[in-house]
Amino acid sequence: MDYNEARLIGTLQADPEIRTTNSGSTYANLRLMTEVPYVKDGEQKTSKEFHRVVLFGKLADIAADRFKKDQALLVAGRVDTREYEDSEGVKKSITEIVARDAVLLSNSPEGIQHVNSVMLVGRVGQDPKIGNGFMSFGLATKEVYGTNDDRKEKTTWHDVAVFNENAPAEGSVSKGGSTVVTGALHTRSWDSNGQKFYRTGIVADNVSPFTPPAKAPEQTNEEEGSRRTSRGAPAPFA
Repeated sequence: MDYNEARLIGTLQADPEIRTTNSGSTYANLRLMTEVPYVKDGEQKTSKEFHRVVLFGKLADIAADRFKKDQALLVAGRVDTREYEDSEGVKKSITEIVARDAVLLSNSPEGIQHVNSVMLVGRVGQDPKIGNGFMSFGLATKEVYGTNDDRKEKTTWHDVAVFNENAPAEGSVSKGGSTVVTGALHTRSWDSNGQKFYRTGIVADNVSPFTPPAKAPEQTNEEEGSRRTSRGAPAPFA
């Protein structure tokens, strides 16, 4: 049993970008900012995280009609990573939230309670790397989409980092193990050969082994097949 769910409450950083897939379906790209509190050296601090969100179908139509910059928005969906080539032919990756639901909370960002929450159930790719006060590993989640006659499967890899007191017991996370991860999305950036690169992962607040229940019939999403088209390189954050 794999599970991939993200929930965000934040503010829109720009008006939606409305585009069309190769098959003619409408989709909307959103840029959402959430604020994540943390403690450093005994002092309460806040970091800002910027998320790319994509909406399809009716949600895209609603976004085009109602969503505007600086509004407060709730988004629920799955974490998805895809690769693309930029204008210079350099391979890069992008992580997006493919929204299942998006709700306008307020026309003003004032007073909202930001949320940046992820829950994953998947399998560990390799034995974790252990550092000074942290653990990191890759987690794979799978989804099935398409029709009963044309079922497809996609694997998404997630970078997971666990720090200090949140680290699980030694030996409880290992290659191939089914694992539950909860935490928050975090994007880091770096420069290499004059290129800017971004990588989004999960900073975990809990990691634990998962024992799957009896297998239930898999559900498919007939619309998902039409969504799996190349959307090219993303627009840069403002």
